[in-house]
Amino acid sequence: MKSPVALSYRSGASSPNIMRGYVVSGVPIGVSVAELRPDSTAWDIMIGYAQRGGEVFVDSGAFTAFTHGEALDWNRVAAVYERLLIDAEGSRMHIVGPDVIGDQAASLELLRFHAELMRRLIYAGHDVLIPIQKGELPPCEVYAAVIEILGTEDFTASVPSNQAAFSAADLRNLMSGEDKPWRVHLLGIAANRKRLDPLLTVIWEGSPCTLVTTDAARIRAQVGQGRPITTARAVAADNLCEAFAVLLDGASPEFAAAFRAKAPHLLELLAPAVAAASIYAVEARPRPALIELQAELPLAA
Repeated sequence: MKSPVALSYRSGASSPNIMRGYVVSGVPIGVSVAELRPDSTAWDIMIGYAQRGGEVFVDSGAFTAFTHGEALDWNRVAAVYERLLIDAEGSRMHIVGPDVIGDQAASLELLRFHAELMRRLIYAGHDVLIPIQKGELPPCEVYAAVIEILGTEDFTASVPSNQAAFSAADLRNLMSGEDKPWRVHLLGIAANRKRLDPLLTVIWEGSPCTLVTTDAARIRAQVGQGRPITTARAVAADNLCEAFAVLLDGASPEFAAAFRAKAPHLLELLAPAVAAASIYAVEARPRPALIELQAELPLAA
């Protein structure tokens, strides 16, 4: 039996230039409401992409707050999610639900408090990702508790892969319950085969038809001296300069002088296009489909 392939969201796409590059590449994107404000340019790009069928992962910002030693203002996050219900009507976004990193009991209590909002997001057609934190209860019982709180199985069980990360045994327990997750999201892990293979094997041995998704901030690893996006940006800038040279070839001295005087301003205006083009050059290149990975894993019959 074939299993659904893993889908990896490109997190860290909250700035307009990065988002445009990912959007024109047609890849799944990930944003954080901690970095995104309604009525901003990035917000409009994100909503438009989702309404055209693009895959958009919306993170609550809980992990970032945890790493900074801060408490996340869930009332503010809930207000942003309320806005999504209005602006993203008719689309299907992937929205991370309430949790407290590493605290199972607090996470369940927070979910109970915001359960009505989570249900409205689900009934509006969105995919709500509920983090399953480790604690006194085994993961399969936490999953069952979430079903009871929400009154539905139509949500994605999200598994921590960085702080308070699930072990293979934890993941196996999650997949061992009477009710098995239809969808599992591995929080904070990209489509890295060395890390993914054993986790996908555990999930699909327990439930071969479970859909698996992942997310990670790929942009950081691709920017820097000699790295793909930085290299592609330099190429795009060089191509732009060559285009200007062609434009000026044969032009009158007056036109050439006027153009050169405006060139710095023009280059500044075109900087977002160059940034987007550099991401597109990296993301749009052919790459092996994850369906190949699936065929190599030992799955349950």
